[in-house]
Amino acid sequence: MNKRKSLGRSTVAVHGIGRPPMKLQPVNPPIVQSTNFVYEKTQQLKDYQAGDKSYYIYSRYDNPTVMEVEGHIAGLEKAEKALIFSSGMGAISSTITALVKGGDEIISGDTIYGGTFSLFRDILPKFGVKVRFFDSRGFDGAERLATERTKLLYIESPSNPNLKLTDLEKAAAFAKNHNLVSVIDSTFATAINQTPISFGIDLVIHSGSKYLSGSSDLICGAVAGSKALMGKVWTFRKLLGTNLDPSASFFLLKGIKTLSVRMEKHNENASKVAQFCEGHPRIKRVHYPGLKSHPQHELAKSQMNGFGGIVNIELKGGQAAAEKFADNLKLILNSVSLGGVESIASIPVLTSQYGMTDEELGRAEVTPSMVRISIGIEDIEDLLEDISQALEKI
Repeated sequence: MNKRKSLGRSTVAVHGIGRPPMKLQPVNPPIVQSTNFVYEKTQQLKDYQAGDKSYYIYSRYDNPTVMEVEGHIAGLEKAEKALIFSSGMGAISSTITALVKGGDEIISGDTIYGGTFSLFRDILPKFGVKVRFFDSRGFDGAERLATERTKLLYIESPSNPNLKLTDLEKAAAFAKNHNLVSVIDSTFATAINQTPISFGIDLVIHSGSKYLSGSSDLICGAVAGSKALMGKVWTFRKLLGTNLDPSASFFLLKGIKTLSVRMEKHNENASKVAQFCEGHPRIKRVHYPGLKSHPQHELAKSQMNGFGGIVNIELKGGQAAAEKFADNLKLILNSVSLGGVESIASIPVLTSQYGMTDEELGRAEVTPSMVRISIGIEDIEDLLEDISQALEKI
């Protein structure tokens, strides 16, 4: 047998990439539930302030439990460094504010999570940062938007909620050509299905509340990338106070350890649901990159290891049909969020994209008839039966 040069993702998810030395090594890392740390000598404090991170000073800065989780995420994303946050939006806002200033511009894909869109539309302009949007399926529009003030490229692939893809190699090349930092929200894919850094993307963001934790019980976020860029983000996390608590970090790690096996089931179930829905007389369109009918299916095959657990369907009959479908589901939960072991259905115009104007929704190609279904790990026969009976009631 040939010796592997590096650990596989499933192994990294369980074991991480190394632990601090201990005389007695527990199977699970301890929760260091302490706000501050003791120094035997003041020189140790001075060493820390000079950059020696073998010491800890305050858990808003760093914490052993938190850093254990960050090591797992960095390993999964093939990154030099990762940081975890108190929410996905905490990760996004800390990253963006660390990398741009007043007078700078951002080029962003036009289909992104509604919370991120609101940050770009409503908050950043107050600080003199302008965001320009382009169709992230191609870069002709982005080329026309790039100026000497542009500092950052932001994309989401697959996108929320309609699973549009961005060519990661082209995105990285565009960013490098214009001297931009490239940032991707890869929440829908996870590091099991997609590793953007391998394609040249600089920073990868996750809403850890979704697949990373996997049980719909944590609010958290993560960012991974080079040590140089993560150092800038770390400073803003420290000052904005968007760090994650040690106890929550411990439970996030428990979720990450099963990420690989969960994603296999999410991928499998979602593929079968998408195939079942395609061609159904009450469904107008199915969005799922694993379907051959998806306009970017070949791109998905080239940059993804699996197609994810999200299926977006557009129903005939508009929003009324979408609401009736959601209200008649019995097993699949009518709720917000995604990525848990349980299946959840939501109507994007009432949840993730709520507050966007008709024009903004149109540009993002989000319709009132859409239902985003986060396919869980239940028995597929039960999921298909539930979807079928709900469709019959429209």
